[in-house]
Amino acid sequence: MKNSVFAFAIMLFGVVMLQSCDRNVDDEWRVIVDTNPTPVYFVVKDAEGNNLLDKDFEENILDSELTITVNEQETMGVLITEVVPDGYNPGLYLGSVKVDDVEIPCLEYWYIHHNEEGERQHFRLNWGDGTSDVVEISFYFTAHNKGEDVVCHKKVWLNGELNAEGSLVATIIK
Repeated sequence: MKNSVFAFAIMLFGVVMLQSCDRNVDDEWRVIVDTNPTPVYFVVKDAEGNNLLDKDFEENILDSELTITVNEQETMGVLITEVVPDGYNPGLYLGSVKVDDVEIPCLEYWYIHHNEEGERQHFRLNWGDGTSDVVEISFYFTAHNKGEDVVCHKKVWLNGELNAEGSLVATIIK
């Protein structure tokens, strides 16, 4: 019985301490963790606006030796398939993305992880002709400690220049 009273007192003390800590950060935002699998999309066009990943476009690049290097650690070729995985099979796939309510062919990389604020994930697309493009992604969530507001932050850079904000679709002109 004595141990139960002592344990209860310790728990009560811990709850009081946690509440007092929370009061000090009511007006702060914090980065939160999201574990859902998330793809990044690479749309590849020529200067005239033709989609170079479209099977029906005669000059597409689907037969090139395209590879991707992720965070300077792994290189993989494109898995040309009509079926994009459920997100738990990391890899680069030929898929589609909806842009302005139109489904367009693209490369999908499954999956990226959220970052800490300011961190970027790096993707080097090696086109098989000696050229490459570097896409960087910043993807994280913040939540206000005082309320339930959650904000998703998404930015895409292509070769060091801001390419998209508010989406994970990189548009590359080859």
